Amino acid sequence: MSLEWYQEHRADLSRKGIQPDYWIQNMENGVEGTVHANDVQETLKAQLKTATQDLRRWDRQLYKLVSGAIDAAMGAYGKGGPEAMQLSRFRSKLHRPKAKEEETATQ
Repeated sequence: MSLEWYQEHRADLSRKGIQPDYWIQNMENGVEGTVHANDVQETLKAQLKTATQDLRRWDRQLYKLVSGAIDAAMGAYGKGGPEAMQLSRFRSKLHRPKAKEEETATQ
């Protein structure tokens, strides 16, 4: 049953011993609460999207920084030395974003 139906049949329901105002008030409160909760959810979804974009941007910047630091250290030690080999292993363990993440981070 809808709120509108109860409102339209208020008088008839009262004559039949139902308290339509009670039901109408509770349905109105339920609608109001649902609309409010939906608005909050939509706001949070927008905030999450922004936070995700920020995280990806920071992740890309950190990846580039660490990658550059590894390159600089490898160059300082020479590519064939044991330290450079260890740094090379660090590089292979770095998080490499997928192409789509990289695309999003640069926007």
